[in-house]
Amino acid sequence: MTALVHYGPEQWWYPSGRVAAGVRVTVVTMPAEQLAALYDVDSLPMANPVMTDAEGELEFWAPAGDYALRANGVSIPLVLEGGALDTDAVKTYVHSQPTPSQTWVVTHNLNTYPEVLVKATDGTELEGDTDYSAGPNQVTISFPGGAVSGVAYLRG
Repeated sequence: MTALVHYGPEQWWYPSGRVAAGVRVTVVTMPAEQLAALYDVDSLPMANPVMTDAEGELEFWAPAGDYALRANGVSIPLVLEGGALDTDAVKTYVHSQPTPSQTWVVTHNLNTYPEVLVKATDGTELEGDTDYSAGPNQVTISFPGGAVSGVAYLRG
């Protein structure tokens, strides 16, 4: 079997800021737009489309490649790359910050210094200053413009 790359668990949100629980997501290969072969943590085939869980999280494994995630009339491009399922998969962590704060301290336990993407509750991408001085399992994100709430997506 081809080495599999991990996607997720990634939490999905509606633009209103509500968690997108129970959403049907179709994963297609690009550019062929064929249903992608998806697998679970035990490398067993999964159904496609897949559903987000009660917390709005989506998770699957698939061969490295270009995909599109399609849900509710929206198509999101996805490139899966990295190592095999067992050792080198890209690690992700999603931090939810429902209470506005000028400083977010995120303990992620990824044992790396991840890339950080922050989105406000309304879906707007935010610029923040990242500080990794606490080590490879924590990042502090500061927003000089004032307190904000939203979600931080970490990938490392």
